[in-house]
Amino acid sequence: MQLPTFRIVNGPALSLVGVQARFRVDKTSDIAALWRSLPTVDQVTYGVSYDYDDGSFMYLCATDASETKTSDNTTAATTSLSLPRATYAVFAHKGSTHEIGLVWRALRGWRDGNYARVPGAPAFEKYSATFDPTVAGGVEIWLPVQTA
Repeated sequence: MQLPTFRIVNGPALSLVGVQARFRVDKTSDIAALWRSLPTVDQVTYGVSYDYDDGSFMYLCATDASETKTSDNTTAATTSLSLPRATYAVFAHKGSTHEIGLVWRALRGWRDGNYARVPGAPAFEKYSATFDPTVAGGVEIWLPVQTA
């Protein structure tokens, strides 16, 4: 797969709130159901992959806690996650969400001449406030990087 071009961004610290579940890397089809349980519309959302362990990972569907009214995103399974400031390689995904898994697989072990992925660090998908899952685009993949 040909990866999209990327840009390097100094990302801010993020305080996120949402719903999460553990998934196997070879069975991510249920992530869509997790997204449906996040009661949010018309704001930026994040899909964070972290806590990688023996072929599985945690996936958090979230919004920025500072922009979320408590009543908008509170369920029995609400989870908070703080991400520190970091340097990211940001890839604009112009395809459909059904193809995003292919991009993630292509990014495993990613590096270019100047940057390499930070092993084990949380990475995330950032969905625009106007994101529409029936239309291609509107998603960025933020991959934490360090100088190679």
